[in-house]
Amino acid sequence: MECLASIFETVKKVTVEVWLVDNASIDGSVEAAKTKYPDINVIQNERNLGFAAANNLAFKQMKGSYALLLNTDATLIDSAAEELFNFMEANPKVGIACGQLLNTDGSKQNSIANFPTLTVSAPVYATTAGNVVVAQPTTTDHVIRVLGSALTANEFFFNPSPDYTTHT
Repeated sequence: MECLASIFETVKKVTVEVWLVDNASIDGSVEAAKTKYPDINVIQNERNLGFAAANNLAFKQMKGSYALLLNTDATLIDSAAEELFNFMEANPKVGIACGQLLNTDGSKQNSIANFPTLTVSAPVYATTAGNVVVAQPTTTDHVIRVLGSALTANEFFFNPSPDYTTHT
């Protein structure tokens, strides 16, 4: 619920539609979220489809030009979503952007990574355990990959054109 609360408390300057995709949870969290936030869009899966397949269900239905994927253990801080939106608007050739991941004590958490290999992926994912806070980006770097706790993707990734050259 903290994740949803952070969206409604911090996103003020852009219009958003919020999608909650549930992978067959049984803890009552979906009902609680629908009660507290009746305007959210909810997709409840009967089984755990996994991260990508579950997000794809929302991508097919959303109306916006960008998707901010936010893990349930992540929260937004003031202006983070707007900063990511503004960055994407100002940089149309960028496909994915992420904010700075922070630990709850404010210390920085790794937000980017090298191309995954067996030796690189294990340490990277080990450092992202626990609650994270997403801050606005502080630098602009061309990177190989961003971590999935919180990332913004343009519509090419969830609504690709048959003519891929239109997005270059």
